[in-house]
Amino acid sequence: IIFTNGTDVAKKLGATKIGSVGYGVSPSSSGVARDTQKYAAEASGLKPVYLNTALEFGTTDIGPVVLGLKNAGADAVYLPLDGNTNLAIAQGLKQNGVEMKAILMASGYGQAMLDSPITKTLDSSDIVSQVYKPAELASDPAVKALRADLKKYSGITGVPDYGAYTGYIACDLAI
Repeated sequence: IIFTNGTDVAKKLGATKIGSVGYGVSPSSSGVARDTQKYAAEASGLKPVYLNTALEFGTTDIGPVVLGLKNAGADAVYLPLDGNTNLAIAQGLKQNGVEMKAILMASGYGQAMLDSPITKTLDSSDIVSQVYKPAELASDPAVKALRADLKKYSGITGVPDYGAYTGYIACDLAI
């Protein structure tokens, strides 16, 4: 799926009310969560119903978030958080019977996520953003070079995460 705005995806999946969650210590995370509610939601035809920008960085203590989304009636959530927190919220929503049309995770895709037991509980409403070419494009020349270099220089043989992609690109630019 290629999209310019996660709220567009939520709308296409049938969502009508969206929540957003951000880390309190991260201006980029909390700012994107706020802007999703303030601008993107309504521009996509969604009602902004829940905002929490006080999460501790990297937390998996997500009970208050799940309860907040449930009480607000959200059927979609945008999560500009790290992969572990994103997965914890997705799992918490499912375990608590909170029906979501879209759980939009801004990051986390990589081998660690794919290997996580939580991943087995995800379904088509769980969307993980990927800003780079997917490592699964095995016939793409740039992806072939990336995978070969990551294996040769860092021992990464699985699907690289955001940090590996970003580090690779930064080093390639420096060289």
